[in-house]
Amino acid sequence: MNENPKIPTISEELIRYLDNLFPDKCADLKDTDKEIFHKSGQRSVVNHLIEKFKLQGEN
Repeated sequence: MNENPKIPTISEELIRYLDNLFPDKCADLKDTDKEIFHKSGQRSVVNHLIEKFKLQGEN
């Protein structure tokens, strides 16, 4: 695995889509641990892309 992979251009449209699809919200008490971990992982990816998008805008 490449240690420093090139980050592709991330569009604002993609960020809006993923942010809407996987919103940043508290866990539902009805969810199982597995569901909570899964949703948390999904949101973690969105947060990562948001940070990379912000850095992209600075350059």
